[in-house]
Amino acid sequence: MPPLCHPQAISSQPALPIFPAHGPATDLPLCVTLSPLRFWFLPANACTGNSQLALMREIISTKDAPQAIGPYSQAIKANGFVFTSGQIAIDPTTQQVVTGDVAAQTDRVLRNLSEILEAAGSGLGKVVRSTVFLKNMSDFAAMNQVYGQYFSSDPPARSTVEVARLPKDVLVEIDVIALE
Repeated sequence: MPPLCHPQAISSQPALPIFPAHGPATDLPLCVTLSPLRFWFLPANACTGNSQLALMREIISTKDAPQAIGPYSQAIKANGFVFTSGQIAIDPTTQQVVTGDVAAQTDRVLRNLSEILEAAGSGLGKVVRSTVFLKNMSDFAAMNQVYGQYFSSDPPARSTVEVARLPKDVLVEIDVIALE
């Protein structure tokens, strides 16, 4: 079992390994740090005061996807993963919401996500997790048909939820987590 480290592992303070051990694939020690919603597997030196590795992150931005409409980044690359912000059906050339049904909007959203992931050196084929937010769960089948065209083999884990309202009153929003 890898060492379980105190949540301070990603801060400037040294963390305390709880279960010291080595990683299964290599002899490199690993560390697990806890955040409010996720477990992060980091090299053990991130738990022993050398938090430079744990703090390394890169902001991803491309003009081939809609520009952020608030204080957020299109994506963040950190510790071997790419975390995208939720994307909605905005055409990057006009910065306007595309007209059409949920299928047309889902297509635009996935093209936007593809551009962001490519800018990060990743791609849709490396997505491990996605979250789909639908304005109306009755649109699930239409969204799912388009989604399946982008993730036809080895699809990522996914959650789909209905929400009361989405930015700019779009019908769908999707965010993903991908490997670099």
